[in-house]
This record gives sequence, C-alpha cells and structure tokens, in this order.
Amino acid sequence: MSQTSSKLIAILIFMAAFLWMGSGFIPVLANNEISIPISKKKTTPTPSVEILKSDAQEIWQQVILYGITEGNRSVTLKSQTHGKVEKINFLEGEYVKEGDIILSLAIEDRKKNLESAEALLQQRQLEYNVAKSLKNSGHQSKTKLSEAKANLKSAEANLARIKTAFENIFITAPFDGILQELSVEIGDFIHQSGESVATILDNSRIIAVGQVPEKKISGIKIGNNARIRTVNEIITTGMVSYISKIADPVTRTFKVEIEADNDSQDFFEGMTTEIVIPTKKVMSHVVKSSYFAFDESGEIGIKTIEGNNKVKFNPIEIIKEDKQGVWITGLASNANIITLGQAYLKDGDVAKIAN
Repeated sequence: MSQTSSKLIAILIFMAAFLWMGSGFIPVLANNEISIPISKKKTTPTPSVEILKSDAQEIWQQVILYGITEGNRSVTLKSQTHGKVEKINFLEGEYVKEGDIILSLAIEDRKKNLESAEALLQQRQLEYNVAKSLKNSGHQSKTKLSEAKANLKSAEANLARIKTAFENIFITAPFDGILQELSVEIGDFIHQSGESVATILDNSRIIAVGQVPEKKISGIKIGNNARIRTVNEIITTGMVSYISKIADPVTRTFKVEIEADNDSQDFFEGMTTEIVIPTKKVMSHVVKSSYFAFDESGEIGIKTIEGNNKVKFNPIEIIKEDKQGVWITGLASNANIITLGQAYLKDGDVAKIAN
C-alpha cells in the first residue's frame, strides 16, 4: 500500500471517530463493564407558598403614647399672718370640701381687737347720725358733719382690717379635694405670712400627659376622644384638652393632655399610662406578625402574590395590635398575602400557590 493511501485511511478513521464521539452515542458493552451517562441540563423547580386571601376592613387609625397622670389642680396653702398652730382638723389624705377649716392659729388678742373695733364702729356711726341730724336742723356746722363722717369711714376701715387679721388665723380649703400634705404640726409657730402650711390636690378629674412625635401631631385635634390605661389595667376615656404649639427642643415632640373624669378616685397622680387617640378611619388588613418580611434595606413589609404568580414586597405601616392580630396599611383592598415560604423569595420571583 502506498504512503498516500495510508494517510487517506488514517484521516478517514479519525473523522469517523470524531463524528461518533460528537453524536453522544456510546454503546454499552455486552458484559456491562463500561457505561458512560449522558449529561443533561437541570431545571430549578418553582417554589411553593401558602397564601391568605385578605379583604381590607375600615378601622380607626390611632396615635399611641406613653405618659403619666397629673391631678386636675394642686395648690399650696400659705399663712396670711403669724401665730402658733393651735388646731389641725384634718389628716393627710383626707377629703376636704371648699371652705373647710384645715387648721387654725392661736386667737391671742385678735378677738378682743375685733370686739373693740366693732364697738368703735358703732360709736362712730352714732356720732355721725347725731351730727347729720343737728346739721339738718341747723344746730351744727357742715364741718362737724364732715368730721363725723371721716371718723365713721376710718372706723369701718379699721374693723375691716382687724376682721381680716382675725379670719386669717383660719386656713381653709379653696376647693374640694384631698389634703395631700401638711407642713406644720400643732404647736409650731408661724413667724410671718407666706409660710407654706398645707397642699390641697383636686383629683376629681385626671390629666394624662404624653409627648407626640412631630410626624403625628397634625392628626390630633382638641376634643378628640382618647383612652387612658394604666399598667394595672385601670381604664377610662376622656378627650384631648391641650396641645402644645411649641416642640420640645431636644426630642422634637409636642406635649398633649387628655382630661377625664375621676369620680371613682381610681387614678392617682404620677401613674404610668398608655394613651390611645383615634385620629381617622383607614382601610386595614389584620395579619400575624409571622407574615412580616424585610427587604434588602431592612424595611418591614408583607409579600403578596400578584398577577402571573409574581411575588411583590409591600412596605407597610402598623396601625395597632389587638387580640385579632396586627392591623396594617400598605396593601391593596384585596390581597393574596404569603403566609408560608416568603422568607426565601425576592420581589419579582415567581411562586406556585400550594393551597
């Protein structure tokens, strides 16, 4: 065989081997000792999820604050004169009515001064009446009548001053309330007017005070209804009575006061409270907190199934939480909320509904 023929045969054998290998067909030997599997491309299965078909409901959007309670009003009683504390008629914590005498100072010579001033006034009144009668009959000059009138006015002023000094020994309640504190005891001496002797607290109404973030202050109006709840589950309702027009320079919050009746006397000053103020009605869905998800930026939301079974991340706002669950806004009126399987799905992924 010529050299040219040998080369031709070699080329033909090489081409045949190449075509055979490229075809992917490898015969299995009779004794099953050699078998080469054919490589196939793998396909990822569509993930399955469970959903809840939810319809939005109309509820009140609320502003929730935390604050403390204050009494309706409180006043510190101060002495208007000097003297020794002679009698105390009430104990701390007791209820007093407007005009009740809380305590009294020693009368000393004030009673005698009062009686003397009353007698002097009677005398000056008689002198004036006589002078006026004589003037009218022409037996006394106008000057004498003017002098008698001046003496009468002086006696009236003197009696008023002494009467006030006498009345000032009695410290009375300016309104109905609780005797919160006594600053003196029987036998103490009050050296001058202006010394504190007692504190009266009007607890007939209670004020709950909280701070509202500037983002939410525009939704609160004077007269809005509100609920007050203490840590030991004392609950009452009231209304917004005060909204500060100036923000706290540090917290950028606004002071708000809620006023409510306290006829039962269940509320005391200084209690920690939760204040709930309904502001407006919104369409909301109620969900479990386990349905929540987060996007790449860390924003909280709910994932839903939209058209073509595509996953959508919906940022939400939490309105309130109660026994039914967590009420949120941010979803369509009718939503297919993913309740199981949302953790590994991204916005835009396709999912299969299992239920």
